[in-house]
Amino acid sequence: MRYLPSRPSSSAACGGARKSVRLASGWSNGSVPVTVPSVRVEVSGGGSEAEAWLEQYLERRRVLNGLIRDYAVSKHLAWVDLFTATVDPETRQLAGPYSNDGLHLTTAGYCLLARLLYDRVFAKPGAGDQGGRMS
Repeated sequence: MRYLPSRPSSSAACGGARKSVRLASGWSNGSVPVTVPSVRVEVSGGGSEAEAWLEQYLERRRVLNGLIRDYAVSKHLAWVDLFTATVDPETRQLAGPYSNDGLHLTTAGYCLLARLLYDRVFAKPGAGDQGGRMS
């Protein structure tokens, strides 16, 4: 596991994230539903019980994210599908570049989130491909 010697500033972490926050503070709605990312856990060697646990966990996450998506659509809100953007399609687990520990996002994960939020909230409709802007 890699640790940073100190906390990077928000501007160093994601470049324009601080500007995006300033822009968002003037946005009238202020809420953007975001789906919950997956997790990454080692189940090999844990037998069928570990694999079953992971499948149940991922199914609960799928249901939760479906509720988030459905809410956003019903309220005509822009929303971000962070699960799909950060998942390894083969394992359905959180992809390595976006998490060091399998749970928390890395700087790359937060930069991806910032870019997706920007695309959904401030860019022209149809920018990017994760989530949606409902009218």
